[in-house]
Amino acid sequence: MNTAEELRSWAALVVGAVLAALVGTVLDAGVAGGATPSGATIEATTSAADTEHPRVVDVRPTEGATSVNHYHRVVAFFSEDMKERSLFRAFQVFKKGSNTPISNYTFWYNARQQKAILQPEVALRRGVTYKAVVSTQAEDLAGYRLDQKRHRDGLQPKVWYFKIVN
Repeated sequence: MNTAEELRSWAALVVGAVLAALVGTVLDAGVAGGATPSGATIEATTSAADTEHPRVVDVRPTEGATSVNHYHRVVAFFSEDMKERSLFRAFQVFKKGSNTPISNYTFWYNARQQKAILQPEVALRRGVTYKAVVSTQAEDLAGYRLDQKRHRDGLQPKVWYFKIVN
């Protein structure tokens, strides 16, 4: 009576039952923490909701530097991961006293290191002081905008100055 078709049907039922048991075990382990049938550990994790405005935590060149190479990259490190598109608009470098940002540069964002890099494509002028700005248009992944000085009312940009060596 055990035809090939009956054997295939029986095998499909057994395989289905085994898979259901394995998936149920893995799902249970994922919810409660524990080990999978293979012995791999699964831990349930939760992360707190992001409720903080991001800040710039470090810069290059350093604030107030006076011996900067004229081909120096301008770098801002952030307190958390940022939206790259918002940084492209928010990160600019100006000659001190000018309202026109430098326009020939390459921009990129390194999410792993939480840093934005602005690389001028032409040499910055020797002996000139530059102002770097990360405006409050910069946003973290949760949509919170930069607030460099949280104790002050309103959102505050990050501004720093550096001078190119003669």
